[in-house]
Amino acid sequence: MTAVQQRELAFLQDRFTTLAMLMLARAAQSQGSFWEAEEAVGAMVRALRAPLSESALRTSVASADRAYVCPECDVPLRRWDRQDREVVTAHGTCMLESWRYRCPVCRTDHRPIEEANGLVGSRFTAGAKLRIASRAADVPYAATASSLSESGIEISAKEVDRPVAEVSSWRQSEEREVVEATFAPMGCLQEDVKSAEVPLLFDWRGWSAREMLLMSVDGAAIRSPERGDEGLLWYEGRSALMRPAREKSRAHPLYLSGVYPCDDLFDLLAAAYRQGPNPQRWVLFIADGARWIWERVGLYFPKRIEVLDIYHAGEHFASAGIACFGEGSERAKQWRRQARCMLLEEDCGRAVLRALVRQMRHPTQVLDLHALQTEFRFFWTNRHRMRYRRLTEAGLPVGSGAMESAVKQISTQRLRQPGMKWSRRGAHAMLCLRAAHLSGALAATAKRKADSMHQVAGRYQQGQALRPAA
Repeated sequence: MTAVQQRELAFLQDRFTTLAMLMLARAAQSQGSFWEAEEAVGAMVRALRAPLSESALRTSVASADRAYVCPECDVPLRRWDRQDREVVTAHGTCMLESWRYRCPVCRTDHRPIEEANGLVGSRFTAGAKLRIASRAADVPYAATASSLSESGIEISAKEVDRPVAEVSSWRQSEEREVVEATFAPMGCLQEDVKSAEVPLLFDWRGWSAREMLLMSVDGAAIRSPERGDEGLLWYEGRSALMRPAREKSRAHPLYLSGVYPCDDLFDLLAAAYRQGPNPQRWVLFIADGARWIWERVGLYFPKRIEVLDIYHAGEHFASAGIACFGEGSERAKQWRRQARCMLLEEDCGRAVLRALVRQMRHPTQVLDLHALQTEFRFFWTNRHRMRYRRLTEAGLPVGSGAMESAVKQISTQRLRQPGMKWSRRGAHAMLCLRAAHLSGALAATAKRKADSMHQVAGRYQQGQALRPAA
């Protein structure tokens, strides 16, 4: 054990003993009330956060190499000024002994430790930013600030926005990096993008390399603060889901989300797919009838089985019955009841088309011929995506319930709460953050960012210039 560790251990033993005596004295006065005893334990735990954090940071700083050199002049830096500053860690607020270094040649000031830990212009460590962003991904900013104060992280609701935007930008930067590594300059897909230099967007442990993947994408409306002729404007946030096709699989699903253009979302989904255990496996792609989806599926996933969500197919079949017989009529209700049975028949696509053709042969008996023709075109376009019976017999899903649940978790539950309005930039940051959080990938992103920031200290020790590339 080093001298620094011995000193810090003695410091912690002294503080622990003092706080433990206070806790025991308060527990002795509780007169058998476990409530009061537990309050005494809570008070001790809260009081220990600051000394534990301060001792850990002091030990970490002492372990760093102090032989810093100026990155511009390659000459040793000199200690210039000491300042105690408040730092918010993942476990609470504490004081940090901060040293400022100065180059004797160019007279430039440097703070290597603060730069290596993202504390220049911020009082939050990377670990604290991760805790703030993870909590804000679940609840509004006011509730985030309130719940974090119980953990020793003091932050106002207004301050929460900055760590959220910063952590989300880390994730967005990684997504862009993976997409750029996946696609060649001319837009062609690269077969192998597994490189130590390319971050993994997801932890693939627990995924079988042989099992078919289920994929789906969908959109959800987000309320904007901008006003139009009919009130507040709405725009679409798009989300994607990828998980093993077998519902019994325990592998954690991957979520991707943001205010993406259609192509950007599919670029990201294809890049994530190629990082998986087997980038050549078959994909079961389930979605509704949106043209922006099916126009791109074949381009990005050659090995695929396309499936029109059976619930959307049923809704369109019911709409065809309403066009024929009218809303609320007994024949329309009977038509709706037979929809499920018909869709689960062998070669149901042909059966549905034949049923619609029989009605169109008698146009005078159809209440809304134009609507019926629209539904016919819908089923004709998607006829090859309606192999429901074969898929169900194989134990594979035929509905987009998993995607609907994903949209609800990612977007609706967080961005559609009462009174919420989002700018496109703010909504994109929150959707990206929440998708990574629900995928269990946000902590890995923050760790990679902390490691990259810590390389700054190595550059100071080696004298490598920190100037950005021209």
